[in-house]
Amino acid sequence: MGKKKEKVHSSEKNENAPLFFNRELSWIEFNRRVLEEAMDPSVPLLERLKFLCIVSSNFDEFFQVRVAYVKRQILSGNLANCPSGLRPSEQLDHIRREVREIVDLQYRTLHEEILPGLASQGIQYLRPAEWNSKHLEFIETLFDRELFPVLTPVRVSPGPSFPAIRNLRLHIAYLLRKEPGVEDGEEGDQRIALIQVPESFPRIVYLPSEEGRTAFTVLEYVIQKYGERLFPGYQVQDSFVFRVTRDADLGVDEERDDDFIDAMVEVLDQREQSPAVRLSCVMGSERIRDSIAAMLDLELSDVYEVPGPLDLGSLMSLVSLSGFESLRDVPWNPLPSPSLPEDEPYWSVLSRTDVLLHHPYESFHHVVTFLNQAATDPDVLSIKITLYRTSFDSPIIQALEQAARNKKQV
Repeated sequence: MGKKKEKVHSSEKNENAPLFFNRELSWIEFNRRVLEEAMDPSVPLLERLKFLCIVSSNFDEFFQVRVAYVKRQILSGNLANCPSGLRPSEQLDHIRREVREIVDLQYRTLHEEILPGLASQGIQYLRPAEWNSKHLEFIETLFDRELFPVLTPVRVSPGPSFPAIRNLRLHIAYLLRKEPGVEDGEEGDQRIALIQVPESFPRIVYLPSEEGRTAFTVLEYVIQKYGERLFPGYQVQDSFVFRVTRDADLGVDEERDDDFIDAMVEVLDQREQSPAVRLSCVMGSERIRDSIAAMLDLELSDVYEVPGPLDLGSLMSLVSLSGFESLRDVPWNPLPSPSLPEDEPYWSVLSRTDVLLHHPYESFHHVVTFLNQAATDPDVLSIKITLYRTSFDSPIIQALEQAARNKKQV
């Protein structure tokens, strides 16, 4: 009888369970699976680092669009309109908990497995406490000659005069105390000032190292080290590295009659000053953290502290370091499709039979060739294609531009 009752109870529980997964939480589970690739010791070290970078980049997009949308739903009445039955506030609670768990695993994997493993293979990440005299000499010269002239400190004052903090840009906040005898016309003797880490410099700073080895640090640590030089008359009491994620879920009317490019520029400008949805920071000064969060109208539950460095996505350049091929997957060279010979126009082949290409096993070159042929063929009237992301110097974009120049509808 006991077993029978237990089965009935289990059945009733299943009947009352939601029939659908929540979209946002399901996406987080997808990102957890990406992280599992980084945690897999059978994966080469630089490939594991690549997956860690992807996790960070994915979360940037997730907070800009999905979390921003959930927050707007809360402000609009917090009504449950999700098939899973969760109200937006419940979704946000789940999101915060799951994201913190994944980010904690991400950084533990970085500091306990990947960075030590890379160091053993000749790629060493050095924190400021680990810099030797040669490193310090190199870093000081870099700061004085190249960084100091481009850094612009901005004093922080609560209220509408709060300085613009651009979306997803690294900043350093300094807690300053006036030196004795210095007057600045304001009450109190402590100030907060901000410096944006310049995007014109590479995030990775390579340090002097032994032959056959590579040592690196990150740009914000260089600025932190010598930042007091930017504040004559003040003593730096503390510093704090942070990054703000803003609502980027802003649409543009693709049917508007005037210039669509101007419309896109307007939307991108709005994203730089849209409401903040997340404050990411390196563990440190609670006073600066709380002040910045309050000025951005964020709760402490919107603050995500990590041991550093921030923005792991920008470490992706390390993945392609030359000389460490053994730490990457063996390259796969795609094969040409036997269905599309290069000595015959693709139109002739396609008039006889359909062709199915298997990527990445078969070469993407065939797709580029097909579009180039379409761009120059006088019988082609239009090309309709959906692009989901593209490379900086995309041959697909070049082919479509050529088609447009040839008066085809693209």
